[in-house]
Amino acid sequence: MKKISQIKIKNFKAFQQEQTFDLKAKNVLAYGNNGSGKSSLFWALYTLTQSSIKTDDEIQKYFKNFIESDKGTHQSLRNVFTNNDEDSFIELTTIDESNRKVIYTISHDTINTNRDSDTIIQELNQASDFINYRLLQNFYTATHKQEVNLWQVFERDIFPFLLDDANHIMLDKIRNKTSDVERYRSGQPVKGKRAEAIKEELAALNTEIDSLLSQIETNANEFIKKHFFKNKDVIRISLQFSKRFTFEKIKQKLWQPGKDAERCNQLQIKIVVEIFQGEGGGWKRVHRVQSFLNEAQLTRIAIGIRIGALRSRVQTTDFKILVLDDMLISLDMSNRIPIIKIILNQDNFQNPGFG
Repeated sequence: MKKISQIKIKNFKAFQQEQTFDLKAKNVLAYGNNGSGKSSLFWALYTLTQSSIKTDDEIQKYFKNFIESDKGTHQSLRNVFTNNDEDSFIELTTIDESNRKVIYTISHDTINTNRDSDTIIQELNQASDFINYRLLQNFYTATHKQEVNLWQVFERDIFPFLLDDANHIMLDKIRNKTSDVERYRSGQPVKGKRAEAIKEELAALNTEIDSLLSQIETNANEFIKKHFFKNKDVIRISLQFSKRFTFEKIKQKLWQPGKDAERCNQLQIKIVVEIFQGEGGGWKRVHRVQSFLNEAQLTRIAIGIRIGALRSRVQTTDFKILVLDDMLISLDMSNRIPIIKIILNQDNFQNPGFG
């Protein structure tokens, strides 16, 4: 079984000089003062694993020298104090049972994580998860008047890691099928039978998304009940694809640059939360959960959904990592300890869902 033996970072986010992290255990705790680089280590690992499904141009933009007048450099993650002629890179070393080491690197000039000839980092990316407080916050950033919409969370943090039955990345499949409708040479959308065929394809896609949400919902509820409430009925959630893909929406080319807000307005994955009132009272729905549940309860739900999604992935490799950054910041100690035990599997659950 492969594992990560070393991470080396230079001139990336908070890291200016070259920093080497030798990993000798299954569980690693990184601690330090604010600004010491803990989150930068998180994003270095995330950027490297994600690079396995990106083109060279998409990777190189993170290592370009920032030029204020050049928007093509505005996504650079180079350390702001780095000289332009200095190298910036992320390097990860893997080791297997035979002590064979392989080094994977991403920088402006060197990239070997996205090659068809070596899919190890792709497999690592597909099987791993990265969760931090900022990502959990996106579960409940709606105002008091709004329903929580998880579409953006799924689009960014869940669909890119789920595979369909044909091993296609779910987000790629969704984008390919919903980028635009078929059009005549004049540019007008097709009509009649050709339009009906597209509507049938969209209905099938919507049904497939429903099925994925149902699987994640089941896994999330099992996780929440078992690990947070000692197998007692307290909270349960359901995920509903309430604003779906339609022919009319696809005509608007929702995936074009600059349409992120419009896409999130047109599509909705709604979360419904119910609280158990006892044998006589049954389950009672909580409307506007962000207004009436405290942050600890919302964090439990968010973690449950993220772990539910992780368990829903097709696991084809033992090479995987779970990286957490400030995930417990909104929880008091009474709620932090159970989550730490789950992560470390101190209770020896047969299948904690990660590790």
